[in-house]
Amino acid sequence: MQLANSGRDRRLGLGLGLAIVKRSAAAMGTTVTLQSVPGRGSCFSIVLPRSTTRDIQPTAPSLPGEQPLQGVNIWVLDDDEALRDALILRLRRWGAQVRPLDSLAALQLALAEVAQASVARPDLLLTDQRMADGSGAVAVRRAREALGAGLPCLLVTGDPDASDSHELVEAGVPLLTKPFAMSALLQALQAALPSRS
Repeated sequence: MQLANSGRDRRLGLGLGLAIVKRSAAAMGTTVTLQSVPGRGSCFSIVLPRSTTRDIQPTAPSLPGEQPLQGVNIWVLDDDEALRDALILRLRRWGAQVRPLDSLAALQLALAEVAQASVARPDLLLTDQRMADGSGAVAVRRAREALGAGLPCLLVTGDPDASDSHELVEAGVPLLTKPFAMSALLQALQAALPSRS
């Protein structure tokens, strides 16, 4: 838990969130267990079956021609550097042009650059929901006010039940719940983008 870490400083712990851990455990066919001693702390654990190298199936690498997002300009807004970098790496492998943004303030600067015609407008905004200086809901609102209500957006969240998340879904913004497979990310992005011939 991150009760004393409102700024989400990763040096103070990862703060994955029990909801994300529970969904991850369920996806692996296990459960989360808890041992707690008042005043001393808590220990959360999961049990996984032992595997051998025989059990591991290598995944096929992407072929050079497999770039389903070739030429798509995507802005990635997330204040978690490690997660943002992982998303950017995957998107670039799929052929996308990516602009990383670490805050709502950075988004505002990027939108001003578009208004001045010094950078290209994005084809899609991919935003995390919870950030130190605001929410994904605010990011979507600001981007659409600046670039038009039709701007495709995709919200990534660990808390799909948050009221802001519900508002965005009702407004037609697709939502991807953490943790997610890269195939689910690609499918969500392709569904959010206008069809390209």
